[in-house]
Amino acid sequence: MNKKLDILEEDACAFLLYTCTNQKLNRNTLRTILKKNNHSYHKPGPQNHMKTAYEMESIIYKASILKLNKLLNYKIKSVLL
Repeated sequence: MNKKLDILEEDACAFLLYTCTNQKLNRNTLRTILKKNNHSYHKPGPQNHMKTAYEMESIIYKASILKLNKLLNYKIKSVLL
């Protein structure tokens, strides 16, 4: 995926909370999160096939981890300064 992974802070926290508690989000919720954060939920190609729930989860998971890592690094730097 070439597009920069970015996700809203509240979506990242909510998704990781669901993941930590072993709860699964349905495909419509995953699609809504991707759509809200300007990520495609379709597979590339001439046919508009939707990504699987696993593919959507992995994109959101990666984006969530990157977002929280960025926030934590920012907080650590601001405390050290």
